[in-house]
Amino acid sequence: MRIRFGFIAIAIILIGSACSNYTEELWINQDGTGSAQVTRDMGALLPLLQLGLMSDDDNTNKNPNNPMEQGKTLLKSVLERGKIDTTIVVADILQSALKKEGENFTMPMLKQKLDEDSHTDKSQKDAIWKMVQEVVTMRLRLQMDTENDLLRITTSQQFTDINHRLLSNLPGLLKLAGQLPIADSINADRLAAVESAAQSVPNYTFTDNKLSLRRQGLDLNTGDPQAAQGMEMAKGFMSDSKYTMIIHLPGKVKSVSVPGATYKKNTVTWEVPMTDLLDAKKHLDIDIDYKGKRKYRTIAPTW
Repeated sequence: MRIRFGFIAIAIILIGSACSNYTEELWINQDGTGSAQVTRDMGALLPLLQLGLMSDDDNTNKNPNNPMEQGKTLLKSVLERGKIDTTIVVADILQSALKKEGENFTMPMLKQKLDEDSHTDKSQKDAIWKMVQEVVTMRLRLQMDTENDLLRITTSQQFTDINHRLLSNLPGLLKLAGQLPIADSINADRLAAVESAAQSVPNYTFTDNKLSLRRQGLDLNTGDPQAAQGMEMAKGFMSDSKYTMIIHLPGKVKSVSVPGATYKKNTVTWEVPMTDLLDAKKHLDIDIDYKGKRKYRTIAPTW
């Protein structure tokens, strides 16, 4: 029996989660600005990806114009290269796109374009601008070495305010999106699903001596029995997978509210099972008390 790529793709998603390490690292300056880096090691996915692509080679009913087929072709060409170490910089992409339109990319120019938009009011523009400032600083690094089973994706980003970090402001941005003209063309079920997912993003409160993080497990209950079964399968595959958060504060840490979290000097490390992030009943909350010191005033790296 022919094994279809779609089936293999589902297996990759489920099994890959169990074979990956997910680490989020934050550096927070005294003024609330900082940097974030998310690293996901997924080396165990490589054999599965190769298996899925090989099993699909005998499929004669391929449509080269189908986006899925185009994606598989691209993925196959990437894997055939064997080794990759490349970084995608959002600012460079914007600069290239605007250059084709005869414009030079600058932040003041983007701000001017936003200010000239008549479809949004000032508060909406302020929310969008916060998002733009952070998105522009994003860098995505892809590392792959098929001989050594290396597949790593690292996303780096700077933020202007830990209290309104990109993902933390997602619920507000979704509310804003619902007020824009484009909202009428968005499927209501999809929007509801995204809004539900938004409740699981971390929410930070930062002061001069305390950082609080509030996060609820992701609720993927759609009422569909098959989806629920798939979710249980995913949790089973993730039983050995860990999520690690590392937070660097602008002062020496005095205490943390979670027994499982450890701290040394100005750094807190907290590790939880990945399945906790997919359990809507779980509340992943932590309070960190720290002592501000001038030596830690600016600690965040820049990329």
